[in-house]
Amino acid sequence: MDVIFFKDTFLLERYADLFFLFKYDFFGSGDLIVLPLKDAYFTKINKIYELIQLTQASGCFHQEELIRSYIFALVYDP
Repeated sequence: MDVIFFKDTFLLERYADLFFLFKYDFFGSGDLIVLPLKDAYFTKINKIYELIQLTQASGCFHQEELIRSYIFALVYDP
């Protein structure tokens, strides 16, 4: 199992809607949230996760912005 931790300030640093995270139950809840994934969706999430790892390892100038975008992709894609 892999987990991605981030502060809300990191995700919303350049985002105009400060209430964005409140739109998703899994961000505001103190409960343990388990989301079952279909195989196709697992494959997509795994590829995005690999991109996050590669970007983090590269140390490129726009690393934070790229990782933030990948996290948004994970949130937006049902």
